[in-house]
Amino acid sequence: MAQAGIYTIKAPNGEVYVGASMNIKKRWGIHRYYYNKRGRINKNLLKSFDAHGYHNHKFEIINELPLDVDRSVLDTYEQLYIQQFRDCGIPIFNIQSGGKNCKYTEESNLENSKKRKQYFKDNPDAAKKQSQRIILRYINNPEARINNSNAQKKYNTNPEAIELKRKLGKQYYENNPQVAIKHSEFMKEYFKSESGKLCVERKSKKVVCIETGIIYCSGKESARQLNLSQGNIHLVCSGKRNSTNGLTFKFHTDE
Repeated sequence: MAQAGIYTIKAPNGEVYVGASMNIKKRWGIHRYYYNKRGRINKNLLKSFDAHGYHNHKFEIINELPLDVDRSVLDTYEQLYIQQFRDCGIPIFNIQSGGKNCKYTEESNLENSKKRKQYFKDNPDAAKKQSQRIILRYINNPEARINNSNAQKKYNTNPEAIELKRKLGKQYYENNPQVAIKHSEFMKEYFKSESGKLCVERKSKKVVCIETGIIYCSGKESARQLNLSQGNIHLVCSGKRNSTNGLTFKFHTDE
Protein backbone atom coordinates (compact mmCIF):
# COMPACT_ATOMS: atom_id res chain seq x y z
CA MET A 1 0.00 0.00 0.00
CA ALA A 2 1.24 3.47 -0.84
CA GLN A 3 2.46 5.66 2.00
CA ALA A 4 3.32 9.36 1.85
CA GLY A 5 5.79 10.95 4.21
CA ILE A 6 9.41 11.62 5.07
CA TYR A 7 12.08 8.93 4.97
CA THR A 8 15.79 8.56 5.67
CA ILE A 9 18.54 6.42 4.20
CA LYS A 10 21.24 5.86 6.81
CA ALA A 11 24.77 4.79 5.90
CA PRO A 12 26.94 2.55 8.12
CA ASN A 13 29.16 5.55 8.96
CA GLY A 14 26.19 7.51 10.36
CA GLU A 15 25.54 9.87 7.46
CA VAL A 16 21.89 10.31 6.50
CA TYR A 17 19.91 11.18 3.40
CA VAL A 18 16.52 12.83 4.02
CA GLY A 19 13.80 12.51 1.38
CA ALA A 20 10.07 13.00 0.85
CA SER A 21 7.63 11.15 -1.38
CA MET A 22 3.94 10.64 -2.02
CA ASN A 23 4.77 6.93 -2.32
CA ILE A 24 7.78 6.07 -0.17
CA LYS A 25 8.00 2.39 -1.12
CA LYS A 26 8.08 3.27 -4.81
CA ARG A 27 10.61 5.99 -4.12
CA TRP A 28 12.96 3.48 -2.50
CA GLY A 29 12.69 1.36 -5.63
CA ILE A 30 13.55 4.43 -7.74
CA HIS A 31 16.70 4.97 -5.66
CA ARG A 32 17.69 1.37 -6.32
CA TYR A 33 16.91 1.68 -10.04
CA TYR A 34 18.96 4.86 -10.48
CA TYR A 35 21.83 3.36 -8.50
CA ASN A 36 21.98 0.32 -10.78
CA LYS A 37 21.66 2.49 -13.91
CA ARG A 38 24.06 5.13 -12.54
CA GLY A 39 21.37 7.67 -13.30
CA ARG A 40 19.81 10.66 -11.55
CA ILE A 41 20.66 10.22 -7.89
CA ASN A 42 22.23 12.30 -5.12
CA LYS A 43 25.97 12.16 -5.82
CA ASN A 44 26.90 11.85 -2.13
CA LEU A 45 24.43 9.01 -1.65
CA LEU A 46 25.79 7.30 -4.76
CA LYS A 47 29.34 7.45 -3.37
CA SER A 48 28.11 5.95 -0.12
CA PHE A 49 26.33 3.11 -1.96
CA ASP A 50 29.58 2.37 -3.79
CA ALA A 51 31.70 2.55 -0.63
CA HIS A 52 29.54 0.59 1.81
CA GLY A 53 27.29 -1.43 -0.46
CA TYR A 54 23.70 -0.65 -1.36
CA HIS A 55 22.16 -3.27 0.96
CA ASN A 56 24.13 -2.02 3.99
CA HIS A 57 22.11 1.20 4.11
CA LYS A 58 19.10 1.40 6.40
CA PHE A 59 15.87 2.72 4.91
CA GLU A 60 13.42 4.14 7.46
CA ILE A 61 10.15 6.10 7.42
CA ILE A 62 10.41 8.82 10.08
CA ASN A 63 7.10 10.64 9.49
CA GLU A 64 3.98 9.16 7.89
CA LEU A 65 1.57 11.60 6.27
CA PRO A 66 -1.93 11.15 4.74
CA LEU A 67 -2.04 10.04 1.10
CA ASP A 68 -4.00 13.17 0.17
CA VAL A 69 -1.41 15.50 1.71
CA ASP A 70 -0.69 18.59 -0.37
CA ARG A 71 2.71 18.55 -2.07
CA SER A 72 3.61 21.94 -0.60
CA VAL A 73 3.01 20.56 2.91
CA LEU A 74 5.20 17.55 2.13
CA ASP A 75 7.93 19.85 0.84
CA THR A 76 7.76 21.92 4.02
CA TYR A 77 8.16 18.80 6.17
CA GLU A 78 11.18 17.74 4.13
CA GLN A 79 12.83 21.14 4.48
CA LEU A 80 12.20 21.21 8.23
CA TYR A 81 13.69 17.73 8.75
CA ILE A 82 16.77 18.57 6.63
CA GLN A 83 17.32 21.75 8.63
CA GLN A 84 16.73 19.91 11.93
CA PHE A 85 19.35 17.28 11.08
CA ARG A 86 21.83 20.03 10.18
CA ASP A 87 21.10 21.97 13.37
CA CYS A 88 21.70 18.83 15.43
CA GLY A 89 25.09 18.35 13.79
CA ILE A 90 24.11 15.11 12.06
CA PRO A 91 26.05 14.71 8.76
CA ILE A 92 23.65 14.44 5.82
CA PHE A 93 24.04 13.64 2.14
CA ASN A 94 21.55 16.31 1.00
CA ILE A 95 23.15 19.10 -1.02
CA GLN A 96 19.91 21.05 -1.43
CA SER A 97 17.42 22.59 0.98
CA GLY A 98 14.64 20.17 0.03
CA GLY A 99 11.20 20.61 -1.51
CA LYS A 100 10.06 21.08 -5.10
CA ASN A 101 11.73 24.50 -5.51
CA CYS A 102 14.78 23.51 -3.51
CA LYS A 103 17.99 25.52 -3.55
CA TYR A 104 21.58 24.40 -3.16
CA THR A 105 23.18 25.14 0.18
CA GLU A 106 25.98 27.72 0.33
CA GLU A 107 28.53 24.95 0.95
CA SER A 108 27.28 23.00 -2.08
CA ASN A 109 27.40 26.10 -4.28
CA LEU A 110 31.01 26.76 -3.30
CA GLU A 111 31.97 23.12 -3.87
CA ASN A 112 30.25 23.00 -7.27
CA SER A 113 31.88 26.29 -8.26
CA LYS A 114 35.35 24.94 -7.41
CA LYS A 115 34.72 21.76 -9.38
CA ARG A 116 33.49 23.67 -12.44
CA LYS A 117 36.51 25.98 -12.36
CA GLN A 118 38.88 23.04 -12.02
CA TYR A 119 37.12 21.16 -14.82
CA PHE A 120 37.41 24.07 -17.27
CA LYS A 121 41.01 24.64 -16.18
CA ASP A 122 41.85 21.01 -16.97
CA ASN A 123 39.81 21.06 -20.20
CA PRO A 124 40.54 24.28 -22.14
CA ASP A 125 38.59 23.04 -25.19
CA ALA A 126 35.49 22.55 -23.05
CA ALA A 127 35.98 26.03 -21.54
CA LYS A 128 36.20 27.54 -25.04
CA LYS A 129 33.02 25.77 -26.18
CA GLN A 130 31.18 26.88 -23.04
CA SER A 131 32.27 30.47 -23.64
CA GLN A 132 31.05 30.32 -27.23
CA ARG A 133 27.68 28.88 -26.13
CA ILE A 134 27.19 31.72 -23.65
CA ILE A 135 28.13 34.37 -26.24
CA LEU A 136 25.69 32.92 -28.78
CA ARG A 137 22.95 32.71 -26.17
CA TYR A 138 23.19 36.42 -25.42
CA ILE A 139 23.62 37.41 -29.07
CA ASN A 140 20.43 35.56 -30.03
CA ASN A 141 18.52 36.74 -26.95
CA PRO A 142 18.85 40.51 -26.28
CA GLU A 143 16.34 40.31 -23.42
CA ALA A 144 18.51 37.76 -21.61
CA ARG A 145 21.52 40.02 -22.13
CA ILE A 146 19.70 42.98 -20.56
CA ASN A 147 18.41 40.88 -17.66
CA ASN A 148 21.89 39.52 -16.98
CA SER A 149 23.38 43.03 -17.11
CA ASN A 150 20.80 44.34 -14.64
CA ALA A 151 21.36 41.38 -12.33
CA GLN A 152 25.12 41.96 -12.38
CA LYS A 153 24.70 45.66 -11.60
CA LYS A 154 22.36 44.84 -8.72
CA TYR A 155 24.77 42.24 -7.34
CA ASN A 156 27.87 44.40 -7.69
CA THR A 157 26.22 47.26 -5.76
CA ASN A 158 25.08 44.97 -2.96
CA PRO A 159 27.18 45.76 0.17
CA GLU A 160 27.04 42.12 1.31
CA ALA A 161 28.25 40.89 -2.09
CA ILE A 162 31.06 43.45 -2.14
CA GLU A 163 32.17 42.40 1.35
CA LEU A 164 31.96 38.70 0.45
CA LYS A 165 34.13 39.20 -2.67
CA ARG A 166 36.64 41.17 -0.61
CA LYS A 167 36.87 38.41 2.01
CA LEU A 168 37.14 35.63 -0.57
CA GLY A 169 39.84 37.53 -2.47
CA LYS A 170 41.81 38.17 0.70
CA GLN A 171 41.51 34.54 1.78
CA TYR A 172 42.57 33.30 -1.67
CA TYR A 173 45.74 35.42 -1.73
CA GLU A 174 46.58 34.44 1.87
CA ASN A 175 46.35 30.77 0.90
CA ASN A 176 48.29 31.35 -2.34
CA PRO A 177 51.15 33.80 -1.57
CA GLN A 178 52.92 33.09 -4.86
CA VAL A 179 49.80 34.11 -6.79
CA ALA A 180 49.57 37.28 -4.67
CA ILE A 181 53.16 38.20 -5.57
CA LYS A 182 52.57 37.58 -9.30
CA HIS A 183 49.36 39.61 -9.19
CA SER A 184 51.15 42.49 -7.46
CA GLU A 185 53.92 42.48 -10.07
CA PHE A 186 51.39 42.33 -12.90
CA MET A 187 49.42 45.31 -11.52
CA LYS A 188 52.61 47.37 -11.12
CA GLU A 189 53.50 46.77 -14.76
CA TYR A 190 49.91 47.42 -15.83
CA PHE A 191 49.75 50.86 -14.20
CA LYS A 192 52.98 51.79 -16.01
CA SER A 193 51.28 51.12 -19.35
CA GLU A 194 49.09 53.59 -21.24
CA SER A 195 45.93 51.63 -20.40
CA GLY A 196 46.85 51.60 -16.71
CA LYS A 197 47.59 55.32 -16.66
CA LEU A 198 44.25 55.96 -18.35
CA CYS A 199 42.52 53.81 -15.75
CA VAL A 200 44.08 55.79 -12.89
CA GLU A 201 43.21 59.04 -14.61
CA ARG A 202 39.63 57.92 -15.14
CA LYS A 203 39.24 56.98 -11.47
CA SER A 204 40.89 60.05 -9.99
CA LYS A 205 39.30 62.83 -12.05
CA LYS A 206 36.11 64.47 -10.84
CA VAL A 207 33.17 64.44 -13.24
CA VAL A 208 30.31 66.92 -13.56
CA CYS A 209 26.96 66.28 -15.22
CA ILE A 210 26.11 69.29 -17.43
CA GLU A 211 22.33 68.84 -17.16
CA THR A 212 22.17 68.60 -13.36
CA GLY A 213 25.33 70.41 -12.33
CA ILE A 214 26.13 67.64 -9.84
CA ILE A 215 29.85 66.99 -9.31
CA TYR A 216 30.95 63.40 -8.72
CA CYS A 217 34.26 62.43 -7.16
CA SER A 218 35.02 60.06 -10.06
CA GLY A 219 33.61 58.56 -13.22
CA LYS A 220 32.96 55.33 -11.35
CA GLU A 221 30.88 57.12 -8.73
CA SER A 222 28.81 58.95 -11.34
CA ALA A 223 28.22 55.66 -13.19
CA ARG A 224 27.15 53.94 -9.96
CA GLN A 225 24.72 56.64 -8.90
CA LEU A 226 23.19 57.16 -12.34
CA ASN A 227 23.28 53.47 -13.31
CA LEU A 228 25.30 54.24 -16.46
CA SER A 229 28.37 52.81 -18.14
CA GLN A 230 31.60 54.20 -16.66
CA GLY A 231 33.32 53.75 -20.02
CA ASN A 232 30.65 55.76 -21.87
CA ILE A 233 30.88 58.59 -19.33
CA HIS A 234 34.64 58.77 -19.84
CA LEU A 235 34.17 58.81 -23.63
CA VAL A 236 31.79 61.77 -23.29
CA CYS A 237 34.26 63.59 -21.03
CA SER A 238 37.05 62.90 -23.54
CA GLY A 239 34.97 64.28 -26.43
CA LYS A 240 34.76 60.92 -28.18
CA ARG A 241 31.02 60.60 -27.58
CA ASN A 242 28.27 63.24 -27.55
CA SER A 243 26.18 61.86 -24.69
CA THR A 244 25.16 58.73 -22.83
CA ASN A 245 21.54 58.00 -22.02
CA GLY A 246 20.69 61.64 -22.82
CA LEU A 247 23.24 63.10 -20.39
CA THR A 248 26.50 64.93 -21.07
CA PHE A 249 29.54 65.08 -18.82
CA LYS A 250 32.90 66.78 -18.55
CA PHE A 251 35.91 66.50 -16.29
CA HIS A 252 35.68 68.93 -13.39
CA THR A 253 38.56 71.09 -12.22
CA ASP A 254 38.70 72.80 -8.83
CA GLU A 255 39.80 76.07 -10.40
